[in-house]
Amino acid sequence: MRKGLLMTGRDMTLLKHLSVGPTTRKSIFSNIFEVKESNKKTRERVMLRRLAKHELEGLIKSATCPNVKDTIYFLTKKAAPIVASHYGMELSNIWVNYSEKTIEHDLYTSGCAKKIIKEAEEKKMFKLNALVLECGLKNGKLKKGVYFPDILFGIDGPGRLNIFYLEMDCGTVCRRDFIGKINYFKDRVLVITKTLARIDLLMWYLRAEKISGPVFFSTYKNFSDNSFLTCTWYSNSSKEPTVIKIY
Repeated sequence: MRKGLLMTGRDMTLLKHLSVGPTTRKSIFSNIFEVKESNKKTRERVMLRRLAKHELEGLIKSATCPNVKDTIYFLTKKAAPIVASHYGMELSNIWVNYSEKTIEHDLYTSGCAKKIIKEAEEKKMFKLNALVLECGLKNGKLKKGVYFPDILFGIDGPGRLNIFYLEMDCGTVCRRDFIGKINYFKDRVLVITKTLARIDLLMWYLRAEKISGPVFFSTYKNFSDNSFLTCTWYSNSSKEPTVIKIY
């Protein structure tokens, strides 16, 4: 008799969903297991049984975070080659870097990446040229004075490739490192925070350092509730809120 998990299409979709970072049980249900006009509790039981099998197989793991009410799931190193082979992805760009200290930040960053990919691939709002996570940019190599964004992605516009450096700020980065990143990054820098108060502080950092190059800020809630192209952004180079333009 065959032992182990027999992978289905839905299983691969689950692993791909986790390939850009950790996610909550609620997100997994709404994106993969929820079926319209079906009993929600029954579908949730189906999901929990399947997640348990994946954990038993060593493909995923679960964790908790004091600031997150739901259970968090993430991919393991054992699963990464499976996802890379099946979807033709770069192995180093698959997120398997769980850390108890950064799990909340990684959860928010993953949410940003999933949103960008979904709007490009499913909703066809724009053409995503590439999306590289911090782990893919580092690829195991660290150099002093070199900064990496949480997400680097490009969108094909009518005239050129639009490059964006996205930083998810959870209030744990000091002023020196924040300014170091902003000065190091090129093209357009997007900073997403948890609160408007944090945006005010980071904008003050830029003014104090006399950095005039445009840096765009938004809260995670605003970013989540609106599409990337209609989301309201605040910039250090403008007094009025703006939207991101694709050239």
